[in-house]
Amino acid sequence: MLKSQSLETKKEWPPCIPQAVFEARVKQSTEKEKRKLEKDLEEENGGASVYSASLKKHYILANNEWKEDVMPEVLDGHDVYDYVNADILRRSVELEREEELRSGEEADFEMADGLELTLEGMHVAETLIEPFLT
Repeated sequence: MLKSQSLETKKEWPPCIPQAVFEARVKQSTEKEKRKLEKDLEEENGGASVYSASLKKHYILANNEWKEDVMPEVLDGHDVYDYVNADILRRSVELEREEELRSGEEADFEMADGLELTLEGMHVAETLIEPFLT
């Protein structure tokens, strides 16, 4: 019965857009205008021959600081940094001390070429190695 009544009256019903939807559309159109495109960044930073786009800025990582990290070097399919030991100098000094204690030679220690290094010389060598340990 309602359909027949509306057809008989032939009243025009104007579109009704809720205020929240209207505000959302206005906000969305202003955001599109504010958004900086890669082309805009290129023009600001010297043009096509100078600007290099960062492909890393769109990476999805747990920590945003990781985006600009240098990628590890790979050699023959193996990560080179897997074989780097930062504590190698400190560990070598510890091993030398342990060897010295085990052998019972606390005062002197003989090097490969036959020269002797005294305890005082060991202390000098350790002070030279110390900057590399930090």
